[in-house]
Parts: sequence; structure tokens; C-alpha cells
Amino acid sequence: MDIVLIAGMWLDATAWEDVVPELERLGHRPVAVTLPGQGDGDTTATYADQVAAVTAAVDAADGVVHLSDDRRYHVPLTMVCPEFTPDQAKEWVEAGEIPELAKARRVDYVDIDAGHWPMYTKPVELARILADCTGA
Repeated sequence: MDIVLIAGMWLDATAWEDVVPELERLGHRPVAVTLPGQGDGDTTATYADQVAAVTAAVDAADGVVHLSDDRRYHVPLTMVCPEFTPDQAKEWVEAGEIPELAKARRVDYVDIDAGHWPMYTKPVELARILADCTGA
């Protein structure tokens, strides 16, 4: 199964270099994306450019994703909690701060206690969490 990895902020795809081998070992095809303007030096990149980069990565993947169908709320989700607790995340959902998650029928919360960048602090554990939540 393809797993699209997006680090965001100022990070580029190399942020995932310790996660990728573990995902591959677990039988997945990780696709690490560098967002335009995030770590590549492109100061003219826009949010639309970033959306296009992620869309291209998803479109190039094997599993098909359609996010306009309300059946998407029946797909089990996993919220990885690296710098906040599962209870905090649940509070945010219940308060309406994460509307997409509030609509989901099933959300599993996984506490990794890894700080802001778990791909650096606990890459093997993060890879296993990501692999486990794919169901494949």
C-alpha cells in the first residue's frame, strides 16, 4: 500500500528518511513529498502549489481516494498524537475545532509521546503506527 508522507513547515522529504525504510520493511510503498516552498528554496510557491503537489502524489498512488463522498466518514481514522495527548485531541474534536474528525464514525487515537517531529525522535515507532493504521 502507498503511504503519502508530508512533513510540511520548513521540512522537505528527507524528514522521513528514517521512517521510509521501516515502512518498506513492513511491505508498504512510502512516498515522501517535499511541498513547494517548504525546504526547496522556492519563495514564490503558493498554497495552491502545495495542494497540487499533494494531489499529484495521491493521484500517482495505487489506493483510489475520493473525498467528496459522505461515505468517507465511515473509513476508520487514526489520529497520531506526538505532542499532545489523545484526551486533548478528543476535547478539540468535541469542541468542534476539527470538524472533519467530528464527522468520522471511528477515530482511533495513538499516543506516541515523541514531541513535535516524531519522524526524527521515534521513526521506527511512527512507521509501525502508520503501517498498522492502513489495515493492509
